[in-house]
Amino acid sequence: KFDAREQETGPGLVMIEGGTFTMGRTEQDVMSDWNARASRVTVASFYMDRTEVTNFHWLEYMYWMRRVYYKTYPHVYKKCLPDTLAWRTALGYREKYVNYYLRHPSYRDYPVVGVSWLQANDFCKWRTDRVNEAILVREGILKWHFAEEGSADVGAANNANYDKKYASVPQNMFSTENYLNGNYTVESEGGYVVNKDSKPKPKVDSKTKRSVPRDPYQLENYDPIYADMDNGRLGTRPVKMEDGILLPSYRLPTEAEWEYAARGGLQSATYPWGGPYTKNDRGCFLANFKPNRGDYAADNALYTVEAKSFDPNGYNLYNMAGNVSEWTATAYDPGSYEYVSTMSPNIVDYKNKRKVVRGGSWKDVAYMLQVSTRDYEYADSARSYIGFRTVQDYMG
Repeated sequence: KFDAREQETGPGLVMIEGGTFTMGRTEQDVMSDWNARASRVTVASFYMDRTEVTNFHWLEYMYWMRRVYYKTYPHVYKKCLPDTLAWRTALGYREKYVNYYLRHPSYRDYPVVGVSWLQANDFCKWRTDRVNEAILVREGILKWHFAEEGSADVGAANNANYDKKYASVPQNMFSTENYLNGNYTVESEGGYVVNKDSKPKPKVDSKTKRSVPRDPYQLENYDPIYADMDNGRLGTRPVKMEDGILLPSYRLPTEAEWEYAARGGLQSATYPWGGPYTKNDRGCFLANFKPNRGDYAADNALYTVEAKSFDPNGYNLYNMAGNVSEWTATAYDPGSYEYVSTMSPNIVDYKNKRKVVRGGSWKDVAYMLQVSTRDYEYADSARSYIGFRTVQDYMG
């Protein structure tokens, strides 16, 4: 039995302690939307990204997908490409952003846009696998599949003696689900070999004359009898979720989680910074939005700004209002506040293609930046003003 320990905080995440709050509009509904009736709800503790997912994060995702899938399943790689044409408009000139916003290093710390709700969910799955893979490498259980040339930590894909047809096929990439289900085992003529002394003869590579593992790492630690206590292996079996080493899945926040985090611990606040004004006592704007009709520059930003711009809220989260609107996991129903659960409310409806977006963006007026304002977009749509951030459940 392993000693219970606190859940490790994933990269870029902030712990948000759960609690109760008044969700919805507590002031006059000037737009007469009537879709956010105030109600008392409770949310559990969770982790949330400190900033919106940036172009740098997405380019890293694209690079990995291209390296793994492009040769054999190019359509999988193409699914991860943002729609850079989301910037284009027939009545204005934005070609600079169409051509350079995603890839130019000047914009690498800006929030990624042109990403649909579906693509954001795919990113969450990929991030889960990459973070858990990194944890297992750090703990000495795996080696990186891809390693830099000349590195002492050489993965199977860099082994010159390893048959290329087995080295980098997509189905062999690390997956948290496959690992926990025990799918990484040695392939043999009689099925799967669960230990090195089994009678079925393993499949042998004709070139290297070595057993061909189904996984690309060629490590024996996947199978129970291969664990090595003398070298710090974690017991005589693969890692399980019960060990507390692997992290839970990344996902999009529910609408309730998003609003709770945006309020930053302030009850009945209009904006993430508290009071009803969009300027501080020195006359400086507190977010990136459209302050006046036709005036996008009064807040010193024409379009998006860096993900860590402006002061964070009470939970140390940046740009929970303005810059880009953010996808949530919740399906949009204007009357949902009337019937959802008061404990971690959420609407899961895969037939409903309208998904809630929150926070307002660089092109919106101040009303859209209010923490209670709801909006929606279709799940397969990509916009130049919608990004996202991820969350992770807190175990405890």
